[in-house]
This record gives sequence, C-alpha cells and structure tokens, in this order.
Amino acid sequence: HHDHGADGISPMVEMTKVPSVGRTKTTLVFPTKEGTIMHHDHGADKIPPTVGMTKADGIPTGEAPSSVGMTKADGIPPIVGMTRPDLAVTNIVINPTQPFVREYAAITVEITNHGAAIPKEIVPVVKVQIEGLGLKINTVSYQLKNGIGAGEVIQLVENNNGPWVGRFGFTAEQAGKLKISANIDADNFIAEEDDTKNNFFAKTFDVKRPDKLTDFALERAARSYASSAIAPDSVLALMAKANALDDAAHYAVLKGIVNGWNPRRKATTNEAGKAFLVSTKATISEDLKVKFNGIVESFGANVLVAVDPNLQIVKIKSVKEAMQFDVREFSVVAGKPVELVFENPDAMQHNIVIVKPKSSEIVGNAADKMITQKDAAEKNYVPNLPQVVGYTPLINPDQTYRLTFVAPTEPGDYPYICTFPGHWRLMNGVMKVTRATDDKATAK
Repeated sequence: HHDHGADGISPMVEMTKVPSVGRTKTTLVFPTKEGTIMHHDHGADKIPPTVGMTKADGIPTGEAPSSVGMTKADGIPPIVGMTRPDLAVTNIVINPTQPFVREYAAITVEITNHGAAIPKEIVPVVKVQIEGLGLKINTVSYQLKNGIGAGEVIQLVENNNGPWVGRFGFTAEQAGKLKISANIDADNFIAEEDDTKNNFFAKTFDVKRPDKLTDFALERAARSYASSAIAPDSVLALMAKANALDDAAHYAVLKGIVNGWNPRRKATTNEAGKAFLVSTKATISEDLKVKFNGIVESFGANVLVAVDPNLQIVKIKSVKEAMQFDVREFSVVAGKPVELVFENPDAMQHNIVIVKPKSSEIVGNAADKMITQKDAAEKNYVPNLPQVVGYTPLINPDQTYRLTFVAPTEPGDYPYICTFPGHWRLMNGVMKVTRATDDKATAK
C-alpha cells in the first residue's frame, strides 16, 4: 500500500501481479474513519473485492466496511448508508439549446456524486463523444481535480488536449439530429457503490436549418465583419442599415454583430454614434441585450444612459474557478432603485437570484430539481416561486449583465444565490435591506 494523504484517510493504490493473466491488477483502497480499508478490484480475473481489511495486520476480517464512510475536508457528509463514491453522469445540455447549422454550441456535462466524497488526490476521467451529421469527435476531460463532495453536482465544461485546456462544443455543417454521450470513470479506476449502472449518459439534440437562408447568410456575414472590422464606426453603420430590413433580417444582422464583437475591445465614436447605441439598446431583442451591453461599454456610450440620482449601484463578480461571489454581503435602502452589475469571469454560466428572507434552501432545492425539465436552461434555472424577488439570466463566461430593480420595502436579510443546479450551496450572499437612513449602497 502507498498512502497519499498525511491524515491517513486518503485513497491508496495497491498494485499486484496477477499470474493467470500476466498483467497488473489495480485496487483502490478507501480507509474509513474507523481504520477499515475498502478494496475495489479492477483486474481482468474479476476477483471479488476484499473488504474489512485492517491496517494493523492486513488480514481480512470478513466484515462489511464501516457505514461511516468518507468525508471531505469541508465536512460534507456522505449519503446515508454510502461508504464509497457513486459517480453518475446525470445530464448533458448545450447552449444554444437548438443551434443552427454552422452555429457553435457549447456543451455542459452534469456530474453527480450520489455516494461518499472523493478527495482531491483522485481525478475521475470523463470521456465525451459527439456523433452524427458528419461529426465524430472524441474528447476527454481531467478537470475534476478539486475533489467531489458527497451529494455534490458539478457542471463540467472543460476538456483536455495534451497540455491545453479547452471547452466541450461543436459546430455542425448539416441540419438534423446529433448524439452526445458522456462516460465517467469508464475504466472503473474508482471503487464505487455502483460501477456500471449510471456512469454512461447519452442525449440527442437537434441542429436547425434557418427558415430563410438569406437571413442565415446575413447573420454569418455580420458576425465575421464585426469580429474583424478595422473601423469601429463601420459596425455602427451596419447596424443603421439593418434598420431598413424586415424584422427577421434586422434581428439576424444584430445577432451577428453582438456575437462577433469582442466586448474587451475599446472603440471611439462621436456623440451621435453613442446616442445611436443607446437608442438601439432600448429596442433590441431581450435575448441580445446582455451581449449588446458589451458593445455599448466598448464605445463608452454607457455614460449617456440617464442615471437616477437615487440609484444604488452594486457590483458583484463570480470568482474564477472558486464557485463563489466576490461580494458576500451588501446593503441597500428599502424602496429605492438598485442596479446590480454582475460580471462573470468564470469558465461556466452563473446567475444571481435574490430571494425572500430564509428561503434560499427552498429556491435552491427547487432549482436543482429543474435539471430534469427540458426547458430549464431557457428558464435560467429559476423556479417559478413566490420566494423569488428578482434575478439575472444565466450569464455566459466573460460577460456582464445589469439587473435594475426596486429594493423591497420591508427591511431584512434577503439571500442571493446562483441557481445553476448544485451551485447555490457555495455561491450565495446576503442583501441587507435597511430603512431609509442612508442613500448609498454598500458592499463587502
């Protein structure tokens, strides 16, 4: 045995030679709090796992392993009765949910641990296959490297290609149906409660053909132009020309521009150009507004937007790769307008949902259950409950959203959470609503 943890509770690996098959047999050893070791054999000879081995002498006791099981460093308990991890692929979603031909779709694989916690020393391998419409892509991810708590749900979006880390996704050249499948721990490296039943998940998605190919061509051309235009004012000119088109074509051009424009780009225009951007923002389709804000800010036109002198502005960011908000508490005055500026520099989608006092668990659990609903992503994983006060949509990586609302008139502590399934237990904070004694919002 080789122990990788100083505390003596981390998994160990036992390597023995199996003479009958001439290859090495790998056994994962999970010590319990009571000093018992649980073995799981992945050898070709299917020798049953040896349980009840004691550290003192290594002699089998013949007893079942302890029901106490493993716990993570943060104290998350295992599922009752579970002494081993039980990993499952529980869902696969794409964004957009129904991409068009030649439109990139990002893939998110949901991983759930129904059993005991997995420590950081063990990295489950996830394999994803995309097949159909002329595509056959096999990719792998080693990104589950921070441990997985008992009962934890993780949204996996990154894969590995040698030393490089990328994102799961695809672009189809044909319309029709496409299958995406995912498999976690396919080689049974990790001893689990159930090694075979729930490790594999597959789902079929539709890739749509545009209703009008001319609109599709407009969207693709506008996207390409916005991403490479040397003269920023020419992008504004393209927006202005789009106003003369029918509604579908106008939408196609604006969609192409907002998807092609780099929001980090700094551009200049005259006051008339800034005013045009502000007026366009007021009328643009709701599903494009989040990204269009990036264009408005790139040109510095956000300074022209009228600001209510009573407006309380709060800025919150997601913490990259930490599943946290950088602001855990802020205060606003009851009954006054609030602008919450949410920036998401993380690699996965997040939102902010403000709920009534003492109701974060109700809303969070309801959001987790939405994972089985086909339209959950369109609903931003926000349950239709009276406890919800206000919310942002799901914000993609490297995007910013401004949520404007009026603070509740009743003072109190109003929690805010991210309702992407599994996130709310870690991504949370409190909005403190105070009486009208101070006209400024505070955050910390």
